[in-house]
Amino acid sequence: MNARSHIHDVSLELSQVEEVVCSIFHTILFHRCSGKPMYKKEGSIALGSIGIEDVDCDFMELTYVKVRSDELCKAVQSQVTLFVSSLTGSGANGGEIALEFHQKRRGRWLFSETPIPWEVWKVRVHLLKLANEIERQNNFVRLGEEVASIIQSIVVTVHKNEYVPKYPKEDVLDLTMNTSFSDIQPYHFRAHSSNGPSQFFVGWRSPVATPLTQRSRGRSSEVLFGVGWGTGGIGGSLSGAPPTAPGVCEETRTRARVTACLVAP
Repeated sequence: MNARSHIHDVSLELSQVEEVVCSIFHTILFHRCSGKPMYKKEGSIALGSIGIEDVDCDFMELTYVKVRSDELCKAVQSQVTLFVSSLTGSGANGGEIALEFHQKRRGRWLFSETPIPWEVWKVRVHLLKLANEIERQNNFVRLGEEVASIIQSIVVTVHKNEYVPKYPKEDVLDLTMNTSFSDIQPYHFRAHSSNGPSQFFVGWRSPVATPLTQRSRGRSSEVLFGVGWGTGGIGGSLSGAPPTAPGVCEETRTRARVTACLVAP
């Protein structure tokens, strides 16, 4: 199986790396996670709901949405922290960190499993050295817009009609999904970086598009990319196949802020 590869380049200061990588990885994982499944006798599967939460960035003009899961947050944060530390200690002017999704294939020997990647997302960072506060303020806004564009492209990409592992039967669930999380059910995933040691951690797909809010201070505008959800989170049900994404919904309304909603097919 040839893994699909997606690469995003970002120019930024070292202090911005953590937020940028976290915003991109959490957006991807939002689409590769579901609630815990409940297998029914007739062969259908009911997916539990997942919580969501807004994250306001401090080092760029961006608010994004991620899955509400302390366990997932800690897993992502540990990898991003390793990456940032490797950049800090190496004196390099950039680096690369990747988020890989894979299935496990059982080997001939007991407890022998081989990960087979099916999707890889790479973030290449190029470090800037800004001269003054004016440049930093301009970079604060520019980077928020740039990452917003990346997140928007991720929403479109994950809903293309490309290979995503079929939601598995209960007896082989752990070959495709990471069952170690207590509150969510992601596809198996792992992260690795090019600038230092990286522990592999394992991670689904979501039937909905990622919500994103981009605020522009001084311009009083807000752009939201996402799909509507109920108060308790996101859930779904399916019979032998992954849940399908909603149709396209695009809405613009005027008030104190301008809000647009984009749901990728």
